[in-house]
Amino acid sequence: MARMRRALQEELEQEREACSGARCSIEKLQRRYKDACQQWDLATVQVELHWQQLQSIEARNDELTVLASALESEKGRLEQQCKEAYQQRDQAREEAGLHHQHCLQVVTENKKLMDSVAALETANERLAQQLSKLSSQLSELLDAERSGAPALAEELSESACGASDAEILNPSCLILPSLLQYLTVDDLLAWRLTSRQTASPRVLIHHVEEMGRLDRSESILDFSDKLSLAVRDPDAFDAAGREADAEEVKYFECRWWCMCLAKAKWTHFAESDARRIVFANLRDLLGRCSDVDESVRTSAHHIVHNYAAGGLHCVQQVIAEAMLGLMENLLTESAEISEEASTKVQQCSGNLSCVLRALEKPQRQKWVSLLVRVLLGQTSCPKWLINDLKLLWRADDDPGRSYAEAEQQLTLLLKNASADTRSDLSDVLYC
Repeated sequence: MARMRRALQEELEQEREACSGARCSIEKLQRRYKDACQQWDLATVQVELHWQQLQSIEARNDELTVLASALESEKGRLEQQCKEAYQQRDQAREEAGLHHQHCLQVVTENKKLMDSVAALETANERLAQQLSKLSSQLSELLDAERSGAPALAEELSESACGASDAEILNPSCLILPSLLQYLTVDDLLAWRLTSRQTASPRVLIHHVEEMGRLDRSESILDFSDKLSLAVRDPDAFDAAGREADAEEVKYFECRWWCMCLAKAKWTHFAESDARRIVFANLRDLLGRCSDVDESVRTSAHHIVHNYAAGGLHCVQQVIAEAMLGLMENLLTESAEISEEASTKVQQCSGNLSCVLRALEKPQRQKWVSLLVRVLLGQTSCPKWLINDLKLLWRADDDPGRSYAEAEQQLTLLLKNASADTRSDLSDVLYC
């Protein structure tokens, strides 16, 4: 029994030790479980943090993707701007080359104009000398007439004409009247001594007036050609005059004399005579400015241009009103302006540029309005039109007020115009 008790006690001790070991194992397992739970919680927190970081990274990635797309678009836009800048640079170089060529042409044309001015001055001096010579001859002839020298000529004139002293003078009452066609303008006033009315040269003025008329297209064409030759090459003109017959030379001299009556500094005759002769020729010329024949129309404009340059104020006003009226008739209400109409308007505008100082403000405003109408009715922007607009803008003290409506139209056109046209219009608006 004692042995069994000891055995049982030993077994009990063993069981206790086993239980104690199991308890220790359980405690260890509990601690490990607790540690594992803590680690799980920590891992869960870390996973949550990582998930939030991942979402933040994805959001940032989306932002970067959008930014990259925007940068790509900006890159494309900048590349396009660079391309346009290169094109504008090339265009600017081309324009600079064209402007250089234009400057050279302007210099050449200016030289030609200076030569023409010199030729005109030479012709003016020659004409002044002729007028001085005529005045001297008139004085001498009047002195001779007062001294009784023409008595024989007057007696011969009476016997040749068979008319009374009360008769009104006409070319048929001159001695050898057929000689009038072959006398130069210089000779005409001397020839007046043979007239029955020696105190008045009206028959001679009438004769020059008749030969200087421009009522036929042939007269206009001939005078324009000879006028161009006289200005372009006076020596060749003089040589051609020496080779031409007396009648052609006489016609040109008479037409030139009639044109000189329109000049402010060359008119030495009675205003009534000057107005009658000049306005009669102007009436015929202005009518031919709308002729269907291009050569006649161009020649008429050429002569009108010469009448306008340096002309009397009344002459320039007549030309201005006629040109503005003709331009208004040429510009229909249609949106597009034909090339032919534009060319005709250019001819009228060229004549107006010669009388700019004589224009009143309403006339300048009308001219600007017509030019803007031409500009709006064309796809291109002619240089002559831009130059005329610049001329009008610079001639006015306050163009922004005087041409307000035209300025608004040009500003609207500026927004949708090509680069060249924008440059030209800017030159007009800000000159």
